Amino acid sequence: MMVIEVIYPEFQNIYADLYRVEFLKRCNSNIKVVYTKYNDKPYFVDNHVDMIFISSMPDSKIIPAIEKLTKYKEKIKEMIENNVFFLITGNALEIFSTRISEKDKSYDGLGLFSYSIEKNMEKKYVSWYLGKYEDIEIIGHKNQFSICKNIENHFIDTINGYSSDLENLNEGIHYKNFYATYLLGPFLVMNPYFTKRLLRELKVDDKLIYEEDLINAYKARIAH
Repeated sequence: MMVIEVIYPEFQNIYADLYRVEFLKRCNSNIKVVYTKYNDKPYFVDNHVDMIFISSMPDSKIIPAIEKLTKYKEKIKEMIENNVFFLITGNALEIFSTRISEKDKSYDGLGLFSYSIEKNMEKKYVSWYLGKYEDIEIIGHKNQFSICKNIENHFIDTINGYSSDLENLNEGIHYKNFYATYLLGPFLVMNPYFTKRLLRELKVDDKLIYEEDLINAYKARIAH
């Protein structure tokens, strides 16, 4: 049985991101999902997990999430180095940063990667997105108040739309099996080829529900 742990699901209610986990569960009956609420001890502390999932949340919840997870920083670092999968989307990638700056305020992230965050709640970056991860085209939506600086290992090469720092083509972070991107919402549903690859890397069957329809919709969006 493959185990996915969702960290603080009660915060992740903005872009229907949690349905991605339900989607994976419906694709394969050998996937178990564990939901860890904010006041719970994370399941990963005492148990094996195959994937950690954290997605978009209100900006006001980023710092509380960091403060809570700081207690488990070394365990999280150990999991990343030991190739546990992480799928981190939307502003949740800010949790793993070195520093988050906003006007005259500055906060420590978990500091597990070198990138830093510059946030401006008076300026939002919204776009459709098209990029490429290795040989797979990636599509999605952008809606962010932050830019991500000093990325050392990026995830996607931007073709169209805003990149993570607006100044180059680097989108998101990819290190070992850690995947993070500002892309929102139905990321796995919209990118069936990436999802199939992810399932294969997790060593489960890669057959998707409604696979033919998802692939046809994916190709239509790229053409559009």
